Amino acid sequence: KFEQETADMWAVGAGPEEMEGWRGRMDRHTAMLKAHVDTGKWVAPRLERTRAAMAEGLDAIRARERLLNQAAEPRRDLLQRCMTGLEEAAARQATATQALALVQREHDVVSEEVERSREALEQKQAQLQDRSPLDKLQRSIRHLRREMEGLELKMGVAQHARWGRARAEAEVR
Repeated sequence: KFEQETADMWAVGAGPEEMEGWRGRMDRHTAMLKAHVDTGKWVAPRLERTRAAMAEGLDAIRARERLLNQAAEPRRDLLQRCMTGLEEAAARQATATQALALVQREHDVVSEEVERSREALEQKQAQLQDRSPLDKLQRSIRHLRREMEGLELKMGVAQHARWGRARAEAEVR
C-alpha cells in the first residue's frame, strides 16, 4: 500500500522531501485527494453523457415496447382464441383417446368371440366334409332296402301260400 501511495505521489509531482514525516503523509494524502478530484472532474461529464445516452436508449426501448404492445394487441386476442381452441381440441383429443381405448377393448373382445366362432365353424365344416357318417347311413339304407325287398318277397310268398290254402279249403268245402 505504501509503495502504491508513493507511486501516486510521484505521479502528482511530489518530491522526496515532501514524503517524510506526518506532514509528508498529509501532503501525500492531499495530493492523492486532489488527483481523485481531478479524475472525478474529468470522469463526471463523461459519466453524465453515458447516463443520458442510456436514459435515451431506455426511453427508445420503452417506446418500442409500447409500439410492439399496440401492434400485438389484435394478435393477442387471436392468440387467446387460438389457445382456447387448442385447449378445447386437447380436451376433445383426450375424450377421443378414451373412447378409442374403449372401442379397442370391445374390438378385442369381439375379435376373440369371432375367432372362437370361426374355430367352431371350421370344426363343423370338417365334420360335414367327413363323409364317413354319410357313407354309413347310405350303406344302412341300402341294407334296409334289401331287407325290405326280401321281406316283401317273403310276404308275397306267404300271401300266395295263404291264398292257395284258402282256395284249397274252399274246394274242399
